[in-house]
Amino acid sequence: MFHKRLKQEIADKNNQIEALEKKLIEQNAGRDVFNPLYSIQKKKIKIQLFPDKKKHWRFRILANNNKILCSSEAYSRKCFATQAADLIRSSRLVVVEK
Repeated sequence: MFHKRLKQEIADKNNQIEALEKKLIEQNAGRDVFNPLYSIQKKKIKIQLFPDKKKHWRFRILANNNKILCSSEAYSRKCFATQAADLIRSSRLVVVEK
């Protein structure tokens, strides 16, 4: 029962996020705005996991042309870096302007 309710809450939040995304897109319609996070949402994110020189694990998000968009902090274990990368992969990113 708890899992069904939790899944429903997640679905409701995702619907709210989609509505906000549509509103943001409508507000920026006709503007020459580059939104890298929007393009990430619509495509599969390429995440590269690698050990650094100090034997810590890091990950980086790659663009379609394999250029680095961002890099992570260092993680002591590979599983921690993988968990953080999976959180980013599953999250819904939104760009907010001040």
